[in-house]
Amino acid sequence: MKNAPVKLTGWPNGLRAAVIDHFRQHGGEWELRVQLRTNAGTMPVEDASVPWPENESPYVPVAVITVPRQPAWSEEWARQVDDELSFSPWHGVAAHQPLGSVNRARKEAYAMSAGFRAAHNRCPIHEPRAGLELSEQAPSVYGRAPGREGRRPHTPDARPRTLGQPLNGSARKVVAGAVGGLAAGALLSAIFLGMETAADEPSDLVKLKRRTGRVIGRAESWDRARPGAGDQAVSHAGHLALSLAAGAAYGAAKPDAASPLVAGGVFGAGFYALAFGVLGPALRITPPLRTDPSSSIVRHGLFHVLFGVTTAVVADRVARRI
Repeated sequence: MKNAPVKLTGWPNGLRAAVIDHFRQHGGEWELRVQLRTNAGTMPVEDASVPWPENESPYVPVAVITVPRQPAWSEEWARQVDDELSFSPWHGVAAHQPLGSVNRARKEAYAMSAGFRAAHNRCPIHEPRAGLELSEQAPSVYGRAPGREGRRPHTPDARPRTLGQPLNGSARKVVAGAVGGLAAGALLSAIFLGMETAADEPSDLVKLKRRTGRVIGRAESWDRARPGAGDQAVSHAGHLALSLAAGAAYGAAKPDAASPLVAGGVFGAGFYALAFGVLGPALRITPPLRTDPSSSIVRHGLFHVLFGVTTAVVADRVARRI
């Protein structure tokens, strides 16, 4: 309704609610008008920045679209439209082929957008067809992208999540990061176990566990003593727990647009600098970097970069599936 106030204060989806309310009570009607191209000199097709003069070609009504009173929006309808349909002016018949450079650019851009959505939502994209009907009973298999209206967290109309529903964006990133960190920690544990067997001496994980124990006042074996089953279990369990926590922190902090390889490499290098450059020396678990042999710095740095990249790649894959 013209000039009607819309409640927006404390109601982020107020405009949508007003539209829903309007169509529930009144329905709608649109008159479609076109301009006929009567002068090629003043009405260019290739330059969309030039308005066609209405004194030479006034708008002509060609159709009226009328819709009865009806529900205007639902989350299930939005899911079906947003995740399963592709709209483009190039969907029309050949006689109505769009003209001009802007429409030619739209043809490629819309096709690439539909392909990207199909790949990342894991849902086939269809063009609108005759007799298309939206169903409130359709199963919610797709539509896991965060941020859709009605599913946005911390807004008045956000729906509580129940078992089986997709996680919101922030929770999904944290869970995916934790899974990635756990996978990366398991990979490094396997590498350390292999190196330990080959060198016939305790791995760096076992040594760190023993040094930590001595710092907190526990009786521990010397660094080069052969580790027993208890030594191994505590060392690797602690490592996996730390990996899971670090991965969750990575998931929470990673920018959405960042490349997993770049973000993972930066994360791994930063984790190494924090652990071995600050916390380790402060807690007397590792030597200061200035006194650590260069071979040790390179080895631990590479391990942490591998950890970071593995965390990022696995987290990226997991985030697309939860």
